[in-house]
Amino acid sequence: MSTINIIDNFITEKECKQLIKLHKKYEKNMWQHEDTFCVSLDKLKEPVVLSLRKKMNLLSKKINNSKVNYSNLVKWPKGAMHRMHTDYAVRETVLASIIYLNHDFQGGQTHFEDETSIQPVIGRILLFNGNERYHGVKEILEGTRFTVASWYTKI
Repeated sequence: MSTINIIDNFITEKECKQLIKLHKKYEKNMWQHEDTFCVSLDKLKEPVVLSLRKKMNLLSKKINNSKVNYSNLVKWPKGAMHRMHTDYAVRETVLASIIYLNHDFQGGQTHFEDETSIQPVIGRILLFNGNERYHGVKEILEGTRFTVASWYTKI
């Protein structure tokens, strides 16, 4: 799958705010990846996380018969960016997604090698094959960006 899928209002603004609060709640489990700060959602039993995982699995099953392998709640502070890359999560990864949780920042667009640039919108999910498509994140110029990044494998 080399197409880019975008679905607006995949999750509500209320759910986005709940997820952002979880980053603070679980910051003791946070690790740094390049310029970002990540919290794994994989073992959390919070209702908003369980609901999100179910929605993501239903969607990914329709797209390419896949399921969530793992997900991270990611904090992108001012100055953070991600160079162009393909995903190296696991070789079996067949889909990647980004859910945008806020918009009170500047910069932070997801961009692709063909110059496609996706503007972050609260509740929007972006899905693509990260192993096949070169992609990156433009620098956060002001504020802090929050996302849920997920990788999927075949069912």
